[in-house]
Amino acid sequence: MRPFSFRSGLLACAVVTFLVACGAPSGMAPVAPVDPLPSPGALPVPLPIQGRVDVLSRQVLEGMAARVQATRTWQARVVSELLEPSGDLDHLVYDVAYARPGFLSSEVREARNRGLVGSHFVFDGKNRVDLETRLFGWIPLRFSLPCTDPRLLDARGRSIRDNSTEALISLLLDPSTSVVHRGERAFDGDVLDLLEVRGSRSGPAIDHELVGISRSMRVPRSRHGLDPRGRRILRMELHRMVLNPVLPPDTFTIR
Repeated sequence: MRPFSFRSGLLACAVVTFLVACGAPSGMAPVAPVDPLPSPGALPVPLPIQGRVDVLSRQVLEGMAARVQATRTWQARVVSELLEPSGDLDHLVYDVAYARPGFLSSEVREARNRGLVGSHFVFDGKNRVDLETRLFGWIPLRFSLPCTDPRLLDARGRSIRDNSTEALISLLLDPSTSVVHRGERAFDGDVLDLLEVRGSRSGPAIDHELVGISRSMRVPRSRHGLDPRGRRILRMELHRMVLNPVLPPDTFTIR
């Protein structure tokens, strides 16, 4: 187990922000969902798919674009794993809430580093991360840091912004990207369309990704990144997902 660090906890934010478009303003004040849509940095409609995309994948992605535009808030319990360069597997379970134009709140429920359990992170959608954790499980610590701070990067050097919706959409829209429909699978009472995505924007060590798009919700609910040997580097799955819930006004405030 690594010494105490914020890296594992911030992975909670880093791997999930691909779901909904991130926007701009910073600050810790409680926020309400922004309407009308889209917010700054949101997806264009219709989705201008430029890469090599088959017919089924195009239909799935266009449906996803419409749903993302209509999504103001969401909540989910996320299960994630990251294979570190050392060969260690970092495992996290955390609850996430999102509101436009990019606010993200994450509370860690399970972690390989047990000192991170109960940590609370708030991302402003642009650059700032506010966090509260407890050193040795009982000494409260609060910080406000830029998302590029080395302590907030995941074990493969990626920030929350690197793993944002804009980054995923850039991958999907890049002219060099190919997207192929690879079937379906059952997941958490839902059915996911599996898209194999290959492009240069996937990140270090990742050769291709399998992104699972919910047929009922039309949003991503799983993302697996694989290396050239087919070894899984990243796994992220969203359970108990709810779109457009009414969130308490202090959701995006460190209490």
